[in-house]
Amino acid sequence: MNYKIKEKILFIEYLRVLAFSSVFIAHKFMFIFDKNEYITIELLINLFSYIKEKIEGGAWGVTLFFLISGYVISIAVKKKNTKEFIVGRLTRIYPLYISAYIIFLVINYCAYGVQLPNVIKIIQTITLLGDLFETPYALNGVEWTLRVEMYFYIFIALFSRISIFKNIYIKLLIYLLITIILLEKNYPSHLGWGHAYTSLYFPILLLGSSLYEVECYVNNKSKDRLMVITMYVTYIIISYLVFESLYFKINNNLPKFYLEALAVFYLAWCLKNHLKAKWIIYLSQFTFSVYLFHNFLFDFISEKIISNKACALTVFIIVCYTLMITIENRFKKGWDKK
Repeated sequence: MNYKIKEKILFIEYLRVLAFSSVFIAHKFMFIFDKNEYITIELLINLFSYIKEKIEGGAWGVTLFFLISGYVISIAVKKKNTKEFIVGRLTRIYPLYISAYIIFLVINYCAYGVQLPNVIKIIQTITLLGDLFETPYALNGVEWTLRVEMYFYIFIALFSRISIFKNIYIKLLIYLLITIILLEKNYPSHLGWGHAYTSLYFPILLLGSSLYEVECYVNNKSKDRLMVITMYVTYIIISYLVFESLYFKINNNLPKFYLEALAVFYLAWCLKNHLKAKWIIYLSQFTFSVYLFHNFLFDFISEKIISNKACALTVFIIVCYTLMITIENRFKKGWDKK
């Protein structure tokens, strides 16, 4: 592993582990917050209640995750040409995602008697363009985040090559306009609990991206540094006000996590020169594999194979590690060598 490269964004690895851990706990281990009858210290009781409120449902972790992705993807697109960026991103996601989807279909069919979707639905799901065809989310709902990511890959790959888009002022203005338009459109509007997820979370990717863009600009140029920072802060404030004014119409609780996730992200960014423990990189490697499988494979193991949660979790981690080594890392290394 190239630690020299990783060290430059080591704070991202900490955030990635934090974001995923909160989502995993929210989806599978919320019961631990109900086992606090032996805690008598009021401060700890209040702390448990606060954490439970914030991570329940996974929205806080997902918000932080998209801030991370926006930042990291903006780094990647600057380092590579369009072809390298797109192929690199697809190689990063698709091999393990397709493997997860196949395993998901097999488990559903063999263990739960769920009929296989038709070929058209399978293709729509595999391409991650299911929103265009009103295709239900796969992997017990996890797939929706990959759809939003795919939209951002396409957007950032196209716009990053347009010369006018390289102007920081125009970029921030476009980001703000996209935020307003998406929140007005409520897209997608056909998926029940996933209603308007793209409208809600694509702007979060833009926020993560904007921090990196402003960071690069301020580090490279000094004459209008104050002007750029002022515009960036204005963009953040207006974006928040737009969320506050429209989220009741969208019927989602995202704004209650918006500032908190942003605050944690900025705090880690400010502390990036002090976060040196490289062991976090080993944990962060697991996040994609565990995330893809946690909402169906962990359930299958704990329901059908091992009832003990701790043992089921151990087996689940071993399986995810094996899949990461044999599929995800192998394809990434194969592309990196080209």
